Amino acid sequence: MKIRGIYIAVFVACFAACFFLGLWGNQPVIAQDPPASVCRLVLPDNIPDDVESIFQTGRDYLAAGQFERAIDSYGVVLARLEHYEQHTLFKSQVVLALAYALYAVGRADEAVPRLQHTIETLRAPGDVSLELGIATQNLGQIQEDLGSFTAAANSYGQANQIFERLDCPQHQLSSLNATATVQTWLGQYEAANETLYSTLKISQRVGDNETVGKIYHTLGWVAFLQKRYESALDFYHIALEHGQRFSGDAVILSRTLNNIGHLYTQLGDPATAIATLDQGLELVAATPTGIAERIDLLDSLGDAYAIAEDGDSAWVRYHQALRLAGQSDHRYRQLISGLNIAETLAAAKQTTVAIAVYKQAINEIEQVRA
Repeated sequence: MKIRGIYIAVFVACFAACFFLGLWGNQPVIAQDPPASVCRLVLPDNIPDDVESIFQTGRDYLAAGQFERAIDSYGVVLARLEHYEQHTLFKSQVVLALAYALYAVGRADEAVPRLQHTIETLRAPGDVSLELGIATQNLGQIQEDLGSFTAAANSYGQANQIFERLDCPQHQLSSLNATATVQTWLGQYEAANETLYSTLKISQRVGDNETVGKIYHTLGWVAFLQKRYESALDFYHIALEHGQRFSGDAVILSRTLNNIGHLYTQLGDPATAIATLDQGLELVAATPTGIAERIDLLDSLGDAYAIAEDGDSAWVRYHQALRLAGQSDHRYRQLISGLNIAETLAAAKQTTVAIAVYKQAINEIEQVRA
């Protein structure tokens, strides 16, 4: 079977791709304008004007991706607040932004202890705050990214309990979805399904139909890993229907179509797979943000054509994927496409060329790892 990528969940657009809960796009939601809400972070009153000004400058740097400058700004803010005991919540908000900036530049060893210290500071018997929930969630995200899935699941679970007590369902959706993801990485498929159905109930209760579709996509992924391919197809088709009805996001829809096409390939129905994948490719053909999805769809088409014993078409699709990955600097996808080409060459008895491509891919992998 060819090497390729399955989209684990279309939540990545709003959850997993953001290292920290509380970030929408590049703008950190560290503070919002009034009216205040228990589920939205707001700047406390009576912050010294010079401190607030530096904090806002840090936010601007963070939004612009100038992380080192943001780190400097937040460091100044924390230094000036050192002797202000009454600004505990504001300090925690500064740490949330600082930890995000630190992690963004690869300084997780500094971000983690800051978050842990903030969690300990905010944790009090019988008392919870949104800052505590977000700090705990953010810690879980770093733990997940570093591969500490058991610790991440524990952090996400604690965050969910806090958000539940605060009655913040949107934040709960984030923590529960993240929990389901790490449970799946740990092979705890039944637990992941149970978590996803809890997430589904919350989404339906608050009328978040777009998220309902994303949850069905994730249920499809878990079913795929359990090799329950027919169930996975059912979930993906429900996800597709919800996406078409409530979202219409071409990139998200193409991810679901990619997974459906791959499943049809697994089930030995390449004709349906090709038709489905072509549909996904058409959706993102002119979408600048859908380059990664186009690469994956082309690779999946290569798989489908290979199963259909149409070697020429498979070769064309793999080469298109490889070229697009190279042009857009998607190195991991470039490696996947290269390995698929090598396997195709080996199947065609072009052993010498296949070995050369394999060696090139191995060298690329070593460079990426370095």
